[in-house]
Amino acid sequence: MRSMIEMDTIQIEITNACRYSCSNCTRFCGYKKPYFMDVKTFKTAVDSMVGYQRMVGFQGGEPLLHPEFENMCKYIKSKFPAKQLGLWTTLPKGFEHYREVICDTFHHIFINDHTRGDIYHHPALVAIEEVVPDKAQMWHYINHCWAQEGWSASINPKGAFFCEIAASLAILFDEEGGWPVGPGGLKRIPKDFTSQM
Repeated sequence: MRSMIEMDTIQIEITNACRYSCSNCTRFCGYKKPYFMDVKTFKTAVDSMVGYQRMVGFQGGEPLLHPEFENMCKYIKSKFPAKQLGLWTTLPKGFEHYREVICDTFHHIFINDHTRGDIYHHPALVAIEEVVPDKAQMWHYINHCWAQEGWSASINPKGAFFCEIAASLAILFDEEGGWPVGPGGLKRIPKDFTSQM
């Protein structure tokens, strides 16, 4: 497992609203009423990452659906250079008016418009106990999770999480467990992840 500070990206999950309801979506979009992160929580999340040297991402659902998207872009631009900011989006029709805001804010734009046949969703709701009955092997897989080792840590309205999937599961099941967002939060190391795992 990677410490949060070692991750290439930390995502701020500003909403899980999406125009799609894909089976096996890692954000469980369409499974329940979506959330929209409030601006105060967003600013706290951004401020907590000042000094982080890698990419800070906007993730959803579809971030462009957030009613405060433009104001959030202005705020994060005041704290981070564009070369450090990433946007994960489907670039939905009807939001073309954000073109300049997006280009001025984000150096990295990752588009998944769901038209490619070689991009798949992951079945995150398959319980590991059902497919790996041996507990030692199960914990080996958990400690070497491909998502945690290759994806990002996340901040959503439930707090900060060592893994995007753990963050979205907390939203789906309305669970606590996210760390308070604030100064020093990026110093979490794998031994701190136990409760979220």
